[in-house]
Amino acid sequence: MRTVREQQLYRDLAPDMVNRDRRLRVLGIGDDGRAECLVEHDLQGTTARKARIQTKALASAARFELLDDADDLGADARYTALLAAIANVHGPAATPRDYARAAWDALGLSSTQAPGRRLAALTGAAVTTLPAMSRGLTTRAAATSEGRGMAGWVVVASG
Repeated sequence: MRTVREQQLYRDLAPDMVNRDRRLRVLGIGDDGRAECLVEHDLQGTTARKARIQTKALASAARFELLDDADDLGADARYTALLAAIANVHGPAATPRDYARAAWDALGLSSTQAPGRRLAALTGAAVTTLPAMSRGLTTRAAATSEGRGMAGWVVVASG
């Protein structure tokens, strides 16, 4: 048995939930032995809803898989913005591009600004932006004009 703490992320292993890939983030633990959880991912559309689950069940590796044990993740305002943006676009027809665009917009990245400058300001990382074709680098974004300001660029970050 493991210890259940706030901000942990679990995957529900119940037979009816495995195919849904339902993931729950622990928001708080009540005095009644139940954890208030936020559904962060569910292929059947219950994303952003709350569920109350017994902490004994969450502590069982046979019932829930612990995916993320990040204690300080919820304190980062960017995480909250990203979660809200992803919940807004999530659905059966959502594409990786929809998620990327939602994340881009949630972080306030401008489509007219060089991507590296804004990323450096948000992360504090040293960032270099290069045209995708320089030094022989080729990306899918370089081959298309659909990148919302990112087409033709490779972003290299080091922190």
